Amino acid sequence: MNQSNILEIRELTKCFEDTAAIRQLDLKLERGRVYGLIGRNGAGKTTLLKLIGGLLFPSGGEIEINSEWIQKQGDIAFGRAYNIKYFTQRIKDILETASYIYPNWKREYAKELIDRFELDVKKYYHKASSGMQTMTSLILALAADPQLLLLDEPYVGLDPVNREVFYDFLRKHYFDGEKTVVISSHMIKEIEGYFERAIMIDKGQLVLNEEIEDLKERSFIVQADAALAEFVERNFNIVGRETLGSRVTYYIYDKIKDSEKNQIYSMNGEIQSMDLQTLMVKMLTGKEKL
Repeated sequence: MNQSNILEIRELTKCFEDTAAIRQLDLKLERGRVYGLIGRNGAGKTTLLKLIGGLLFPSGGEIEINSEWIQKQGDIAFGRAYNIKYFTQRIKDILETASYIYPNWKREYAKELIDRFELDVKKYYHKASSGMQTMTSLILALAADPQLLLLDEPYVGLDPVNREVFYDFLRKHYFDGEKTVVISSHMIKEIEGYFERAIMIDKGQLVLNEEIEDLKERSFIVQADAALAEFVERNFNIVGRETLGSRVTYYIYDKIKDSEKNQIYSMNGEIQSMDLQTLMVKMLTGKEKL
């Protein structure tokens, strides 16, 4: 295994009865990178994170972890909004138990998050609000200070203030080029600025695995009239198309050369960048309408 990778996934498959949630998936995660795991509901994102985190066992394929420390200590933390009814202890007791389980537990991280979230740790977990349960889950994952942090829709139930607390904590303690972070998110527009690489899956299969900077250079929205439409259709990879009167909006995943941009402008066309969320929507649904 390449030493720059923290893990490699080969031909990974996970089936639940007759349904394949993950299908022959190959993926590598590099050390110290921040990944965005995106896709529609039911795409297999949570299943993939649980397989990486050891919460599920694969039906086929393998996950090779390139870290003796992770292999020995299980130094992976999984953060997700849970409503675990058998968690009947006070939140402070759950966190105290976790401090003995996780090998790198940082009490100062837990205290910082408790204070900034203004979390009442005397509350019983099963009687707490969904937001307080999410805060507890995030503290468990973040105070564990893992080499590999997996976050599955981590903001569920958090108000805008506490979402910013969460993002600020990640910036301060995790986006350091040392830890590897994978964030599965539906709120892509809010959080995509933190991703270094986007991984898109659909129906358990890998659709896209690209650097964010490369995606920005290949994701465009072009508005054109009939005179320009033939040029656009002939020269670019179109992932979505919308028509309003004589004007057509094209969603393009392709590089556009400067000479091609000049030609589009000269023919009364318009070009703008396409954000990651729009690209995902068009790649997963736009082709169906072409």
